[in-house]
Amino acid sequence: MNTLANTLVVGSRCIPELKRRPKDLDVITTQAGFDEMVARAGLYDQLKEIRETRTGKAAIFGKSIIDAEIVERSPLLASQALELGLRDASSNFKFCNVEIPMATPDMVYTLKMSHRYLKNSPHFLKTMEDIWHLRLAANAKIVDEDFFKARAKETYNYGHPILKATRDEFFKDDFYIYDHDSIHRAVAVEAVPAYTRYMVEGEQVLTSRAKFDALPIQVRLNGVLEESYVLALERAVIPHNANPVNAFKMALSKVCTSITSGWFREFAWENYYQVASLFNVDYVEKFEAAKARGEILPFSRETSAY
Repeated sequence: MNTLANTLVVGSRCIPELKRRPKDLDVITTQAGFDEMVARAGLYDQLKEIRETRTGKAAIFGKSIIDAEIVERSPLLASQALELGLRDASSNFKFCNVEIPMATPDMVYTLKMSHRYLKNSPHFLKTMEDIWHLRLAANAKIVDEDFFKARAKETYNYGHPILKATRDEFFKDDFYIYDHDSIHRAVAVEAVPAYTRYMVEGEQVLTSRAKFDALPIQVRLNGVLEESYVLALERAVIPHNANPVNAFKMALSKVCTSITSGWFREFAWENYYQVASLFNVDYVEKFEAAKARGEILPFSRETSAY
């Protein structure tokens, strides 16, 4: 059986002992490779449409989807990914009378780790589940640190919060209605908000990793939990009367990806399941009770701190 040139199967189909059945066939390939795959698949299934994606094209068939990162179109160092993946590939995927080399678990892990913080990704939880499965079932490791860092840099090609800033610079969005610190105090798990225990002295929004790392794990988890409560209230519950459970899930995913950055985001992501297990829907009641007591102040950039 012939091998399809310059094409590598990546994604969930390459993950050993995966319980869910992958729906898509994810590949890194050239435009010519994609065209050949579409032509071959079209002999067995009806092609419905071809969609443009950020990194290539997706061919939608009646019973399957080919999701291709195309070397000539992708901004994510696809040619280097293809080269690394083909170098280490040791097994093949049978596809429409040809074989396609399959990425190793380490290569799949590297690719998934490079976009685990992707903003507003509909695959946030699936990516997290795959990463944890690869760690536990395959002891997966990053294959090339330089490639990993470069691909991650190209993936997150948008701004992230800068905490070494003044209150005016940090709280610049127009959706704030109530004082940020007041909400933090209202939903705090302990006597004071967790973040106050790892603030940098003299700074308005900057936090200290050294202080954070020195705290008990429960306080650190509370820090992520409380940020998620506050974000859920500010972005969803207060302005849109959103469901508190769904609002929290949205907020926690954002704390783990795009609302925070650096070491705090990494801690939040790595401890997502632990934080989620601490969720208590009474955070909305606590906010409403504090508001009724007059403890929730109106928003002012002069008084809000992170």
